[in-house]
Amino acid sequence: MKNKIYLILLLFVIINLLITLFFIWPLIEDVSKQSGKLIETNNKVFTFNEQIKRLDDFYSNKDAYINNFQFADQMLVDAKNPILIIKFIENTALQSDVSLDISLIPNSNNKINGDSWPSIQFQVTSIGSFANTLKFLNKLENAPYLISIQDLKISENEDITKSKNNSEVKIKTVYQIKVFTK
Repeated sequence: MKNKIYLILLLFVIINLLITLFFIWPLIEDVSKQSGKLIETNNKVFTFNEQIKRLDDFYSNKDAYINNFQFADQMLVDAKNPILIIKFIENTALQSDVSLDISLIPNSNNKINGDSWPSIQFQVTSIGSFANTLKFLNKLENAPYLISIQDLKISENEDITKSKNNSEVKIKTVYQIKVFTK
């Protein structure tokens, strides 16, 4: 009789383990997976709502952004037609009393690694007094275009200094200018 009770008890424990193992455990795993999916979906909805909020903020401030975009667009030069920047550089040289030779560096119309925009590069050689050359460089730095002076070499221009016999020393400046384009 005692063995029968133990046998029934053992059978009952085994049946409970089998029920737990084959029915309840898969249900718990399924609930866990579905909870994970629900959390993921909730995060996606939250992210989507954040994006909608940012778009609404952007749209409500579009007038300020339009002005900034127009200003940025005006600072970038048309790569196919860089005449405006060349004229600007030439006029700036005339205003600064500096003689100028400007040439486009071949194959420079591209986006260099690390730059935000594509660019074109010019090699500029100028001759003038030190003060006028500094004035010219200052005007280039404050230009209404997005310009970067890459390489700057200054030397005394002995030919002009000897021929004119005046007290003002003329310098020759050679530099590369990177102009960012649209």
